[in-house]
Amino acid sequence: MSPVFLAGALAVAVLLVSPAAAADARSAAERIAEAPLGPGKPSLTRAEAEEDAELLATAMERAYAGRFAVSTTSWTNALRHVRGVPAIASDDRLAARDFCAAVAEAFAAFPDRHLTVTLDNKACRTIPSRPRSRVGVNLARSARRRWTVERRKTGVRTFGIIAISYFPNFADPRWDGFEQAVETLLDADALVLDMRGNGGGDPTRGLWLVRRLYGGEPPSPVARDLMIESPEAQAMAIVSLRRQLARSGTGDVETFVEQRLADAKRRLAAQLKNPETRTLERRPEPGVPFDPKAGFARPVSVLIDSGCASACEGMLTDLEAHPYVRTVGGRTEGLVHTRRVSEFVLPNSGIVLKMATAYREFKDGRHLEGVGIEPRVPVETGKDALDTALSEPPAAAR
Repeated sequence: MSPVFLAGALAVAVLLVSPAAAADARSAAERIAEAPLGPGKPSLTRAEAEEDAELLATAMERAYAGRFAVSTTSWTNALRHVRGVPAIASDDRLAARDFCAAVAEAFAAFPDRHLTVTLDNKACRTIPSRPRSRVGVNLARSARRRWTVERRKTGVRTFGIIAISYFPNFADPRWDGFEQAVETLLDADALVLDMRGNGGGDPTRGLWLVRRLYGGEPPSPVARDLMIESPEAQAMAIVSLRRQLARSGTGDVETFVEQRLADAKRRLAAQLKNPETRTLERRPEPGVPFDPKAGFARPVSVLIDSGCASACEGMLTDLEAHPYVRTVGGRTEGLVHTRRVSEFVLPNSGIVLKMATAYREFKDGRHLEGVGIEPRVPVETGKDALDTALSEPPAAAR
């Protein structure tokens, strides 16, 4: 199912389904959305293993965007492998741990670093490790906050420092006051954006900050985003919110998550009335030239390290067009191409997967998955990138 882009439009490819397939889609989505969140069975019957394997294969076919990163042969082999896992059962029984290892093996050829397969909080899919860059701790993380702002004076220059340790949902109450706080720093001589250890999340507020500093919509290096919309993808979003609530306590944030969960359930109910799988192709707007009057026309140092991943790395690519931006620190993690990650629990084994429902491609053909983004100003591991940003004068605008 390949979407064809029409200039100036959002292209949509729709997989039409028969009445029988529609009933199957309703069943699969409902089973995904309602799966128990607690530990699964340590040992499965062959029938239970077949149920879990078929549900996973269905979710892959109807929701997983990692397919766009591999060849047709690799994709077909992965589906065949998943559906064949129950065949390894001995005496009609299969240990959940062996099931998990076999499922992880099906994804061996996939470069997707967002994709995880775990059982009882232990990883079954091993992602090749990379050297970690340790160049100081994010100031917001040190303060146990999602974001902080502050001013610092160094010699004759005043720096505005904006630290973001994670990107909660754009409407999360933890963002209250963020935009106003940023505005108070825009008279500084230079800015420092501390993105160290920021593992991603909802990119909306990060994109607002990019546009504010650029003075408009910057030209994007992105060629297109492919996004899968289906009942199964919506059901996975529901599981993510259920698991988030299960990890939380009470308060404004939990009330907000409960509201999001209720909205997600309403969307799923609407989709199930006419279930279909759609692949949407979105191409970015052309963007505008940098506006020094509307934007921030003074030096901006962005602190990065191997903990900067996903939406954090997306913010870096969005900032590429800003002539005064430089990155300082260490190479990022390399979770760039797969996006909109949701969780998925297999009902019998209790295996938890994280699967992306969107995929990003770049105009220049760059491949950053597992590679990461190299800083313009590298900092030796063990030193603090903030000290470098505050002490070394930035280069002139590009």
